[in-house]
Amino acid sequence: MFKVNFQHLIELKYNKKGDGDKGWEAKKQEGIQQVRGYLQLPSIAALKNLNAWLIVTDTQRVEVSRLA
Repeated sequence: MFKVNFQHLIELKYNKKGDGDKGWEAKKQEGIQQVRGYLQLPSIAALKNLNAWLIVTDTQRVEVSRLA
C-alpha cells in the first residue's frame, strides 16, 4: 500500500506579455477565485493534507502563491 503524505492542487495562469501588470493582477485574482471555488467542492474539501497553489507566468517571470 502506498501512503500519500501530501496532495497538491495547482492552478496555472498564463498572462500575455502585452497585457502588462494590469493583466498580471487580473490573472492572479482570477486564479485565486478559481482555487477558492475548487476548495469548496466536497470531493476536494475532503482531501487531507492538501496544499493549493497558484502559479502565474508570462514565460519571463513566475509568481507562486500558496493558497492553502
